[in-house]
Amino acid sequence: MDSYIKWMDENPKWLKVVLAIPLLDITWFIYRIIKALKANDNGALLISILLLIFTSWNVMAIVDIVTLILSDKIFTFIGVADKAKELLEEQEKVTKEKEEAAKKEEKVEETTEEKKED
Repeated sequence: MDSYIKWMDENPKWLKVVLAIPLLDITWFIYRIIKALKANDNGALLISILLLIFTSWNVMAIVDIVTLILSDKIFTFIGVADKAKELLEEQEKVTKEKEEAAKKEEKVEETTEEKKED
């Protein structure tokens, strides 16, 4: 598995793009699956397998060719689940901070109203 990943990573850019052409793009599907297995990333593995089964290979070929031309790498989904989890946790933190700020503001308003009544 490591030798396949190393071989794919070390290929020249032109060969990587050729391997991204529809029908030859299976090499990149296999690459994604092996890389997800090696990284022990179940989310990436699931997404890679689902892409293999359910997507149009032409669409993925275009995505692969574009990412290869722009970054000389194939887009893998490794770490996507972790990043999504981090973003959700950050969003929850911000929501809690907003709720706490709103509670403090309500207390200040109540205190101000009580002082006006006196």
